[in-house]
Amino acid sequence: MFIKICGIRDPDTALYIASLGVSAIGLVFHPKSPRYVSISMARRVIESAAGKIAIVGVFKDNLDLQMHSKIVEYLDFIQIYEIPKNNLGKRVILGVKGKVEFDADYYLIDFSMGSNRFVELPLDLFGYRRDRVIVSGGLNEGNVLSVIERYRPFGIDVSSGVEIAPGIKDRELIRRFVETIRRIEK
Repeated sequence: MFIKICGIRDPDTALYIASLGVSAIGLVFHPKSPRYVSISMARRVIESAAGKIAIVGVFKDNLDLQMHSKIVEYLDFIQIYEIPKNNLGKRVILGVKGKVEFDADYYLIDFSMGSNRFVELPLDLFGYRRDRVIVSGGLNEGNVLSVIERYRPFGIDVSSGVEIAPGIKDRELIRRFVETIRRIEK
């Protein structure tokens, strides 16, 4: 299963996550987020983790993407919450709240609206193929198995569910979250 840990802000955390066999990390490029990384912070993470784990740049909109375009060449994916005007040659994870007419590589569905609580999704996942859906929002080690069993998505994305405070990841919570998912894979 594809697992993405989002909101990574330092090289040590990125390397720890890579050591667990996680699929991807997310670097948030929206300045108003407590998980925001500047270009210089992002470069340090990318220099340490490139080739060890996929790196996703998370952008709220096309303006964020344009403002941070210099870093995009070093990313494996862009994740954006509106249809991109230019994907700059990268694979796209499109954050959606319903069905859209855009052929993204993956669709990230999150109904939590930042509440840190999982909100039930439509069982048909808006008709998207399950092998292209990443479920996010309010996930933690206590609910991730039931979400995987219920929706059978391609991937899972977590941020606040592995934090001790906004933007501060906890290695033990990360490890337990990943181990919980690995149990279902066996």
